[in-house]
Amino acid sequence: MKVACATFNTTPADWSKHKKLILACLSDAKTQKIDLVLFPELCISGYGCEDMFLSDWLPERCLDFLIDILPHCQGIALSLGLPMKINNTLYNVASWIENGEIKGFVAKKFLANDGVHYESRWFTPWQAGEKISIEIKGKNYPFGDVIFDFKNHKIAYEICEDAWRGENRPAHLYCKEQNVSIILNPSASPFALGKTHIRKKLIDDITNLYPATYLYSNLLGNESGRLIFDGEMMIASQQKSFKRNTRFSFQDYNIIALDLENDSKIEQHIACEHEEKTEFLQASVLGLFDYMRKSRSQGFVLSLSGGADSSCCAVLVAEMFKKGVEELGFENFIAKSGLTYTGNQSVKDLIYHFFKTAYQTTSQSSVQTFQSAEKLAHQLHAQFMAWNIDEINASNIALVEKELHTQLTWQKDDLVLQNIQARVRSPLIW
Repeated sequence: MKVACATFNTTPADWSKHKKLILACLSDAKTQKIDLVLFPELCISGYGCEDMFLSDWLPERCLDFLIDILPHCQGIALSLGLPMKINNTLYNVASWIENGEIKGFVAKKFLANDGVHYESRWFTPWQAGEKISIEIKGKNYPFGDVIFDFKNHKIAYEICEDAWRGENRPAHLYCKEQNVSIILNPSASPFALGKTHIRKKLIDDITNLYPATYLYSNLLGNESGRLIFDGEMMIASQQKSFKRNTRFSFQDYNIIALDLENDSKIEQHIACEHEEKTEFLQASVLGLFDYMRKSRSQGFVLSLSGGADSSCCAVLVAEMFKKGVEELGFENFIAKSGLTYTGNQSVKDLIYHFFKTAYQTTSQSSVQTFQSAEKLAHQLHAQFMAWNIDEINASNIALVEKELHTQLTWQKDDLVLQNIQARVRSPLIW
């Protein structure tokens, strides 16, 4: 059997885009004669729907989406993630489809509620071992903690957080007591420094103990807001092989495959590309690219002070344009980013056209910071402007002094005056 992981760049509730990309992945998989494809967690709706999950229409729309895509799933098995409301309770679900037919649904058992996660606000965890039957358009389907039979394999799920539960994780029970040979892990795991090594260990913990094949597929890109998904995919097979993709892709979708017989000796180690500085750069530029195109921003503006923070932001924006053109090609980058550009096919010209910086000086500014900002902007090929904000700054200080009935001085009110100065700059750059 030939198995695969697929991921695509999601945007919450972008139905037409998601259908187009899922069909592109399936077409690619069928060309490669793949039997099974794992898509990420909540890939139909997008992970970042937030309180739209609380509506009735969103899970209903996702189910309609799933049914609508079935005719395109002939000759292949796949897993797609979606929210489903059962008896007025919402669950985070993976659907299992074979040859154009839904075979059942698995619900997530453990919800992520730490850090940036807030899943218990929307979803209810499913009880391990429980299984019910649900009706959809006159047909009954198993729902809950379900194991599927496919091509002489027993297939079970760990949905993202399920795998992070140590000895309580479902895979131990599945492999040890129920002879499951394939574990599917559809995930929506936001980028964090070094997380790829943790994922690899979670997979090794199972495949080193049991003769199982493990498939892991994570979401890709900046869906919405500030979360960035690295699009990582891993396939490990029966202690013999490990295959993975290159993360942080600017492409619409990625797919990797493993032939469980012929590719059994492949080994791909996690190399130095995952050094923290490299990871930070890759995640940031992908996030900036997606944010720019999905918000239709037509580029970036930056108040460039000459300090470390704004300088770092400037470098990241310039690197976004460079990496995007390098990976997609100039014309594809322009088309995908939605930028209105008719200039030369030069990355330098592209950056200059869509990246504007400004040094907003006051009487407290130094020659050194001005020169630093100007030099960096020129090195990055960004537009550079400079203007004086003393008059506007003074009017704000005067208002504060009037209300406080005191005169502010740099000797005793340094922090206050710095804050006023910084806040004056913020609206001006926009």
